[in-house]
Amino acid sequence: MPDTSGARRRGTEWTLAHANELRHLIRIRCGTCKIQRHYYPGDLWKLYGNIELERVVSKMFCEKCGKKEYLDIDTVHPTASEIVKEKIRVRTLVEIRWIRRPVWRDDDMPP
Repeated sequence: MPDTSGARRRGTEWTLAHANELRHLIRIRCGTCKIQRHYYPGDLWKLYGNIELERVVSKMFCEKCGKKEYLDIDTVHPTASEIVKEKIRVRTLVEIRWIRRPVWRDDDMPP
């Protein structure tokens, strides 16, 4: 990820569109259970929109331990030998399911 040295200028954020354009992978690691997963930036873009990479981890949680406080995000561009040696598996988006759940409230009848 590019070094911003703490300074934020308008229009210089590193977004999912930038990572997708450069064909990077997004690696998200959990500091608690030490698991890491790789995602395509285009899949995350479909879910969350074109947001900064730092904001992606605030919308996710670890599927193993359920925590979100210790997630770390990074972009990687693995070579072919790294893919074979490390056996990188990429999680791809299959479908998005929206669950509608009714919430009821009991009101008194007006007289």
